[in-house]
Amino acid sequence: FCDDPQLSKAANLCRKMAKVVNFLIIYGGKASTLAMGLGIPGSFAEELMRMVFTTYSRLGPWQEETIQFARQHGYVKTAYGTLKHLTDDIRSRDGSLRSRQERQAVNQTVQGCAADILKVVLTGTYETCLWSETRSVMIAPVYDEIVSSVPKSTTFEYCQRIQEIMNVTPPGHAITMMAEVRVGSNWGNVVE
Repeated sequence: FCDDPQLSKAANLCRKMAKVVNFLIIYGGKASTLAMGLGIPGSFAEELMRMVFTTYSRLGPWQEETIQFARQHGYVKTAYGTLKHLTDDIRSRDGSLRSRQERQAVNQTVQGCAADILKVVLTGTYETCLWSETRSVMIAPVYDEIVSSVPKSTTFEYCQRIQEIMNVTPPGHAITMMAEVRVGSNWGNVVE
């Protein structure tokens, strides 16, 4: 938590911009799309993308390897081994159709893993009796978040336990994901 509202606002803006960049790269977007999405000059968008691919030097080759695998097999695998099938357009001579499936291959690998992680987390909440022991209720999973209703008396315990459950290391990954927990009187008033 940050006590300085200006610093907190700037951090949230940077985080939102980073999400736009990350999702654009996952979807195989171009610098022009990034420039439009963030309202920045095209040259700056190109530099941002170049910096991402330079910083994460395995990202470009991984995307190409994923696409090659998809062309050969007609599907991709998540880190958990879940198969995500593609259409025959992955081998199409029509560049537009093929390009769409190539972007889908990369996206399904990432988003499919996120779905697998959510299943692991939800199983963990059930197996550890989180809901009953903290007298809480899951309202809904929303992408990579879990929205819950928790009594004030068990909020601290719930936050500690759900964070432990959500700190997942997918197979083949070296770094554990670090879950963030936010609290509010309702979903609209969650503390950032």
